[in-house]
Amino acid sequence: GNTRSASFVVTFNPSFTAPTNNTLSGFVRNSGGLADDWKPFSEFSLSGFTTLTPTPAPNSTTINLNLLLHGLGKGGDSSNPGSGGNANPKRVQRTVKVELFNSQNQLALTKEGNVSFDSATGSFKGTVDLGSSFSTGVYTTKIKSDQFLKKLIPGIQSLTQGQTNTLPQATLTSGDVNNDNRIDILDYNIFIDCYSDITPAKNCSDPVKKQNADITDDSEVNQFDYNLFLRELNNIRGE
Repeated sequence: GNTRSASFVVTFNPSFTAPTNNTLSGFVRNSGGLADDWKPFSEFSLSGFTTLTPTPAPNSTTINLNLLLHGLGKGGDSSNPGSGGNANPKRVQRTVKVELFNSQNQLALTKEGNVSFDSATGSFKGTVDLGSSFSTGVYTTKIKSDQFLKKLIPGIQSLTQGQTNTLPQATLTSGDVNNDNRIDILDYNIFIDCYSDITPAKNCSDPVKKQNADITDDSEVNQFDYNLFLRELNNIRGE
């Protein structure tokens, strides 16, 4: 007959950002250029997909991260560090930027990697590849992720070239909506533009803007985000 079946794997580049509803639509096209061209074949959720972690190159130095993110999982917040947050965040993978400073407090290396939500611990965990040319030494480490202030990992870490180095757990403060490493009136204005409880948001047609304002990561910008934002005002600048 005219029906054919096929299996395939979909991969995304590192800069891919999931849509706010965490859902994608798939389309297929016949290579023969038929008149009906592109046809929808499926709509699927990203929430059940497995995140693939790139395999470090031989002799690479890696660091293991374990991050508590305010408002998510068991991350707590500035006013209530031991409290819980959204136990089912929509974006289960986050990109982090790692900065390493040497013993002279000079920036020695900047790398990006991914951390993924661990529902059992309520934290985000991941491994960042520092490369094969990394030098053994003592470093201080800072971590930054979108919506969160930059955080200095506690203590001084002794990192060994060619090995996996586990860093102490760190907690990141939420509310940096515009990602300038500050929590101020600029973040508040974006948040208010996207706030929608009883009435629609007044100025939030950009899905990226809404995603950034949704600091509780539940696809809504409402009183829960507002309350978290207010509780984070004890810390207004990243480290």
